[in-house]
Amino acid sequence: MRRTLVDPKEFIQSGFTSPAEEYAVPDLRLDHLMIRDPEATYPARMQGKAMEKAGIAEGSYLLFDRGIDPKNGDIVYVWYDNEKLIRFYEKHGQKITLYAATPGYPSIQVESELKFIGVVTWANKCLCPRMFPLVKQW
Repeated sequence: MRRTLVDPKEFIQSGFTSPAEEYAVPDLRLDHLMIRDPEATYPARMQGKAMEKAGIAEGSYLLFDRGIDPKNGDIVYVWYDNEKLIRFYEKHGQKITLYAATPGYPSIQVESELKFIGVVTWANKCLCPRMFPLVKQW
């Protein structure tokens, strides 16, 4: 008779599981996955259609991080010419250009003071607003 040795950890339990088994599954907390530094991360909401082609639709909720230095190609949140903007960032030497993802929006050659607010790290949109009525008020 041939016997096969099997690791007991490989057995799958059938029937009723242990009541403690639900605690073995890690808790899914998106804030742990999405926030690099809680003290430097803030929410914002997208207005306008300038970044739709980059996947940021109007009404999307954004997280931006004030502790990240912008690099070329990053999506940044800035205060420029008395307006808050979310745009792609490009810097060559001392010349900074902000450009939209959607055609029809002009590129901005930064000539006056630019106040950098943060780098956009996440964007998401509520797909079932009827279940989350407070989403519209934020």
